[in-house]
Amino acid sequence: MISIALFEPTQPLMFAFTDAFIFRRTSNFTEVAVYNLGIFISLPIFFAVNGLLLKKFDIRKIFFVGLLGQGFTTSLLFFFPTATLVALFFIACLQGMFMGFYWANRNFITIALTKDEHRNYFNGLLYTIRTLAGVIAPFFFGWFIFLGSSLHISSFRLSYQILAICIIALQFFAGLVFQTAQVENPKVRNVILLHPSPKWILTRFATTFLGIEDGVAYFLPALIALTFLGKENALGTMQSVAALVVAVALYIFGRVANSKHRLDVIRFAVVLIIVTASFFSLFFSAAMAIIYLIGISTTDNFMWLGFDLISMKVTEDENGGNLLNNYAHIADRELFLNIGRIIGISVFFMLIQFFSQQISLRFTPLAVALCEVLLLFFVTKLCENRKQH
Repeated sequence: MISIALFEPTQPLMFAFTDAFIFRRTSNFTEVAVYNLGIFISLPIFFAVNGLLLKKFDIRKIFFVGLLGQGFTTSLLFFFPTATLVALFFIACLQGMFMGFYWANRNFITIALTKDEHRNYFNGLLYTIRTLAGVIAPFFFGWFIFLGSSLHISSFRLSYQILAICIIALQFFAGLVFQTAQVENPKVRNVILLHPSPKWILTRFATTFLGIEDGVAYFLPALIALTFLGKENALGTMQSVAALVVAVALYIFGRVANSKHRLDVIRFAVVLIIVTASFFSLFFSAAMAIIYLIGISTTDNFMWLGFDLISMKVTEDENGGNLLNNYAHIADRELFLNIGRIIGISVFFMLIQFFSQQISLRFTPLAVALCEVLLLFFVTKLCENRKQH
């Protein structure tokens, strides 16, 4: 948890503000989408590679490399800002590699060290940390960048470079703290799942449709905020406001909900994202942009909150509680999650190609939101399947 608490504040700079930095160079949506596409293509490949590395290297060392590598890769964009489209894609693939090393090991450690009856508490603590980081970090980053250039203290590029050095330091200490953890190296038998059960096939479909919305949630809020609301200060402030709304919603959920409400959480998230995306697509204004940005932040958190708890339990059930086989399922889930993310970005690309950047920005939110009806369908089937067994 200490390691996570040090890592979480670095995420806004690595994603939303990196997207903002790329967009400010050329005002080209395609460059932002290509960068995110590279990450999502590379990430599942290195989830599998990580499984092979675990047979020879300590999990804590790989975790540390993956954690610190993300900050260094982000810094490449800020210190070498004239990257071509090909170079952007290459840097994104490098970022995906380090994310694969970090998240594969973090996911395995989480499922290995927690039990189903404790995960509501664990996830509640995790989301509290994430929300606090989501309130403080974006606001600080956004206004630091904006005031630096407005007051002529530093250029916007220098501000990004200073912040990059700060997140590398935080990630270094996050990785250093984790080196003291008493974690055994998993005995990875398989990294590829060759014979999925019918229940796991349902999980694959659900994960893919979750990924469709999640993929655009990485970069679309930054593009919308910069298009309608201004510069990084507006982006940071909106992210912080959205995080506060999420914090209140999660608090209410924690007070009234238990493990039986996991499906209800996803139902709420799906309805909310469709409603907010519909208003944004219909009216396409600054006011609707604010509503949608709060909506997508809330729904993304609630979808993950509900789905994570369900899928971790399914993963455990699939292996009869035997953690030795879990890695293949974790890597498989990541593969289908990123297939969904690539589909979401592809929708964004196609609307740009056949229409325009403005049309894509306006209607991608609604297109991917409607896909989440199928997420709800498959998660419902998955829960019914579990009850029958």
